[in-house]
Amino acid sequence: MVDEQKMAKTNNGKFSHCLPMRRNMIASDGVMDSNYCIAIDEAENRLHVQKAIMTQLINQ
Repeated sequence: MVDEQKMAKTNNGKFSHCLPMRRNMIASDGVMDSNYCIAIDEAENRLHVQKAIMTQLINQ
């Protein structure tokens, strides 16, 4: 599990995950709620890509 202690060993590392993810199984709540967690942004970007693909498929 990725926790704050492991992230402290990085050189200003970012935490990313493709989501969905069970908290405290893969990463701790502290990691998921931190400023260095980009998993939520990554999931949001994936949502926009999925919507664009669906739009393209519908308009064919």
